[in-house]
Amino acid sequence: KKAWHTMEAKPAVHRLRGESLIELLDEFLEFVKINKPDSYSWYAQRVADFAKRVPDLTTDELLPHHVQKWIDTKKSDGHKRGCVVAVSRALNWAVKQGYIDKNPIKGFEKPAAGSRENPITSKEFERLVSLATDDRFRDLLTFCWETGCRPQEVFRLEARHVELSHDRCILAKSESKGKKKKRVIYLTPASADILRRLCDTYPEGRLFRNARDKPWGRNNVACRFRRMKGKFGKMMCLYDLRHSFVTRLLKAGVDPITIGHLAGHSDVTMIARVYAHI
Repeated sequence: KKAWHTMEAKPAVHRLRGESLIELLDEFLEFVKINKPDSYSWYAQRVADFAKRVPDLTTDELLPHHVQKWIDTKKSDGHKRGCVVAVSRALNWAVKQGYIDKNPIKGFEKPAAGSRENPITSKEFERLVSLATDDRFRDLLTFCWETGCRPQEVFRLEARHVELSHDRCILAKSESKGKKKKRVIYLTPASADILRRLCDTYPEGRLFRNARDKPWGRNNVACRFRRMKGKFGKMMCLYDLRHSFVTRLLKAGVDPITIGHLAGHSDVTMIARVYAHI
């Protein structure tokens, strides 16, 4: 009787035990859309794909084999890993929010991430830029090549981040990867010229936008690279330009500590682990 009164005194929590799994996934995507809009398209693509595989499943019925059969339909290990991460995070979020008692796929073994190292030379970069069909995409490519910034950083840049008088951009701790310290992107003359033009054009909102005036992002950039693949000879991504930046500096004799600082790494271990062969 005492335990019953203790339970009754607790605030009511909306439970989804035994309810539709799709309802829970929808709740998670709504949370991401509001709180992490930059990540929404990534999560939505994978979570929605999983929901199509289990349209009638309840939260109590979900088992690891449902996820395994789903990722077995994917080609690359990297994509498989991303799919598992997306669904696992949705379920972990549901536990923290009190919708379910435990993550039914907790401990599911994720495929190895693998490594993608596809650096290009300066001559190849010139050819890549020449294949771009408009100046806006050329600006995006050139900025990433010159600064070595992460794709999510260039997508997020606004005029408020730019300090042209000091040749740098500063992302606050809350906007940087890991959210542990500010991210400083150091500018070359070419990248500074690009930002000077873009800040005049877009004093508010995202700086790097496509011809439709929509911000560049993971999906529309990937579409551009897919269209260029045939002429360029291989599939590229913006992260390849970051790898090219580090490779270029290492071959030029720049020390790993300086490169790690320019690339926004917390220490030199990443440079040593990934680029040791260079």
